[in-house]
Amino acid sequence: MDLLKPEMLGDVIINIINILILFFVTKALLYKPVKKYLAARREKEVAAMAAAESAKKEAEEAKTKYEALLSDAEAEKDRLLEQAGADAAAVVADARKTAEKQAEALREETLRAAEAEKAKLLEGAEREIGQTAVALSEKILGREVSDEDNRRLIDAFFKHLGD
Repeated sequence: MDLLKPEMLGDVIINIINILILFFVTKALLYKPVKKYLAARREKEVAAMAAAESAKKEAEEAKTKYEALLSDAEAEKDRLLEQAGADAAAVVADARKTAEKQAEALREETLRAAEAEKAKLLEGAEREIGQTAVALSEKILGREVSDEDNRRLIDAFFKHLGD
């Protein structure tokens, strides 16, 4: 059994040489470009992962900043509401003071007007009573009463009223 015959040996060597040539040509033409493509793809994936990580970090920072701004806005809102309440209380207090002053001024003015009216009425009543007293004394005395007598009678009458 002669497995290797000399004519087959040449075919085997040619096949081995063909396989080696095919291997090196394939390696040169396909393996290196595929390896280069895979390396580039890996680099893109690493860059994409880094970009995603960076974007995630930026999003976290933006979220933190937004929450801080929201908290500050909430605090500012509370401060403004408190300030508005204090301002409103001050306005109400000022309005109350103004109204009290106006009411006091009106009361004083009314009292002055009432005093003036009272004085005017008393003067008018005094004059009328004096004239009535003079008329009565003229009738009683049967003579005309002088201004001096008139004044004395009126003063005596009011003195007696005041007692």
